[in-house]
Amino acid sequence: MTNVAMNRLFDAHKGEMPNIVSNGNASDLNVWNLLPLSPIIVSSTLACCIGLVTLAMGILRLDMISTYFSDQVVAGFTTGASVHVFAAQLKFIFGLSGLPQRSGAGNLIMFLNPLLKKRFNLNVPIPFELFLMVLGTFLSFLFHGHSKFGLEIVDRIPAGIPTPIMPDLTLLPELLPDAIAIAAVELFALGFSSTLSSFFPVYPVSCSLGRTLVNVEANTKTQLSTIFSCAFLAAIILYFGQWLRTLPMCILSSIIVVALKGIFRKIADLRRLWPLSRIDFAIWLVSFVSTVCWDVSQGLVISIGFALLTTVKLHFSWHFLANLSGTNDFRDAERYELISTFPGICIFRFDSPLLFTNVDNFKTIHKAFQRWKRYQGAQLGLHVVGSTLRLRHTTSTPSLQIFTKLSSNGIIVPANLSPQTSLQQKQNIHSKQLEAVDGKIDCSFDSPQHLHFIVDCSGFTFVDCMGVNALKEIFTEMRQQRVRVYFAAAKAPVRDLFEKSGFYEYVPKRNFYPTIRDAVALARMRRSASSQNLLDESTAHRVYDEIETMQITQPEQ
Repeated sequence: MTNVAMNRLFDAHKGEMPNIVSNGNASDLNVWNLLPLSPIIVSSTLACCIGLVTLAMGILRLDMISTYFSDQVVAGFTTGASVHVFAAQLKFIFGLSGLPQRSGAGNLIMFLNPLLKKRFNLNVPIPFELFLMVLGTFLSFLFHGHSKFGLEIVDRIPAGIPTPIMPDLTLLPELLPDAIAIAAVELFALGFSSTLSSFFPVYPVSCSLGRTLVNVEANTKTQLSTIFSCAFLAAIILYFGQWLRTLPMCILSSIIVVALKGIFRKIADLRRLWPLSRIDFAIWLVSFVSTVCWDVSQGLVISIGFALLTTVKLHFSWHFLANLSGTNDFRDAERYELISTFPGICIFRFDSPLLFTNVDNFKTIHKAFQRWKRYQGAQLGLHVVGSTLRLRHTTSTPSLQIFTKLSSNGIIVPANLSPQTSLQQKQNIHSKQLEAVDGKIDCSFDSPQHLHFIVDCSGFTFVDCMGVNALKEIFTEMRQQRVRVYFAAAKAPVRDLFEKSGFYEYVPKRNFYPTIRDAVALARMRRSASSQNLLDESTAHRVYDEIETMQITQPEQ
């Protein structure tokens, strides 16, 4: 990414940049101080700019951005970036020319590594990369590979610490976009490191994919390895740089390419992701393709944008709940066999934050409720003619008979389902019922009794303004259809939000209940009183609201 910024800046200024290796390995360091706008000046200024940006991001606590980097985004992005690193090393491995600047000899050695460790039972990993560098440097020096055969080598490494120089601050406006793109994580540490090191001829402080993979291949386990790496690097800079002068560049490139094999193996993750999650599969593929086809910076932006798009557009679902027989729990009616439902009482749960991105999906609750009414009519064997309800013969629809058994307390229970009935059979029966009754039964329920609609709010982790307005609309429209609406199990932060938004001025607090069980108990009492003609609905509302002070409560969540 540093090279991309450097090339763009030199093209804009019509300058000439010395030959440098993509992805952070510089050559021709002798000429850094010979040009008015040299790679070292640009690199140091970019390091300073990145340091300032990362410091600002750290002060503003923008490290939360990294939470949006899912495993699929990281895997797809790093694999795509590895393609760039691999392509950048081909020039030096094969001595090719003319390859775009933009971005195996070691395979046999790495293949022998586990065999030798098994043969000699060594607990210490063998540093084959180091041996390869020493051997390559010695052979290049012995046979004069650079002078006789034109072998590209590292060449002279300046000894000692360079004299500090002031970054060219006039380049900051042009380098700021690239600095923002590079500054992503490790905000405070990278900020201070980049800012302080920018006074020396250095590259920006960042994570190098190639160096990290080489470190992993060396079987390092802790961050303590960086101390030894830094000490070894300091020794080379101060004392032993001249001994690496004849090190062939293809040796370094081959080490990087072999280290990339672990990243390329991540492509096999696609086979696992496809049956597990099509969304994660798409995120991985988009991250990889965008990084390869565009560039590292643009690929990262596209990857995060696509991941956020899938997050806000999907991952919502709704369910009808039923009571698990013998318990106080209410669960998805389609996933359990031994369940009990209550006539005229619909329990609904929307499993997602109620935000502007899915509020339209939540408003389809009307269609879900109409579907439940048809299903409820099929359960009861009811047929509506005008404003009267009469019992319908269920023998004409055998598939519905299993739900026509009523217990003594009025709870509808499956009549023909045994505990051994499989979940798939239960779901198939449920689907066939809905298909059988859909469009064939008029269930307007134009009767003296109200229907009762309970919204399980436990799935609402957050509700925004549009979500609050949607709840108001649902409450109003349900009341117009003679449906009483209850809200149960709302979390404390959601209730606080309702308080601040004035929701309770529109929907009274008496419509909120600490548990689904409490709401169901009150709804059943109201229906029982109304069905026995002891009270009309309005009187039952006044009498049974007093139960609210006696209901079982739960701690705030």
